Amino acid sequence: IYSCAYPIKLGDDYSRSDVGMCPKECRVLPYPIYDKSCNSFKVRATCSLVPPGCIKYMNFDPEKVPNVERKNEYQKDIGSCPSNCKISVPLEERCSADCLKQPSHCRVVYSDGSPLSSDSDCKDNMFKVCDHDTTNPFENCLYILPEDPSNCDSCALVKSFAKYYPPTYADCISLCGMADMPASGIAKNLFTGEPSTFGAGTSEELSLAVLMLPGYILPLFGIGVTLMFIRTFSEVLGGDMEIPGMEKLL
Repeated sequence: IYSCAYPIKLGDDYSRSDVGMCPKECRVLPYPIYDKSCNSFKVRATCSLVPPGCIKYMNFDPEKVPNVERKNEYQKDIGSCPSNCKISVPLEERCSADCLKQPSHCRVVYSDGSPLSSDSDCKDNMFKVCDHDTTNPFENCLYILPEDPSNCDSCALVKSFAKYYPPTYADCISLCGMADMPASGIAKNLFTGEPSTFGAGTSEELSLAVLMLPGYILPLFGIGVTLMFIRTFSEVLGGDMEIPGMEKLL
């Protein structure tokens, strides 16, 4: 009998003080590196030691989608984004202690191993402390960005999961808020994923919804202000500019 929240064995790299409990929201891969509850070394270490079968993988195989039409749509999106433009995601369950000791945000790196973050706590070359493999995500502990994202315009309109290798439902809430994401090329759009609540719609639909509110409310507000100004200004001029029915409208 065991619990997925606690490790069975510590191994040689950890002492009892290094580990604690692995919360449910942290027992996923790729690891939610921007989730505050998963950020400490103790949590990262514990989650890397939980029993096999306790980790939920967020990548998926479109071949297993039963709906043929949807499967074809997924495959088209995946094929539209070239392999050299995809972000390699980390699906290694047992990353080394040296790697996990690095701050979580340091594990997003460029193709040469240098961290995306400018934080001085990050190693200059994360490849020296973390296992990395762009061809085998199950032996990869880093988010590895494409070498030249400026040539990845074809990835701009595909569904978010298609921008990762392998196709992955990333945590949009935590990954989209990176302050130091590069602003050039398509790189600024690569760290978007399907929402964690799948029924809420895709990231593209949510972005449109955000624009709808100011698009509808602000013009109505402007009309209301204009009518109130006319009504008030007309009294100053003796009421000659009164618009019939304005009192009912206001």
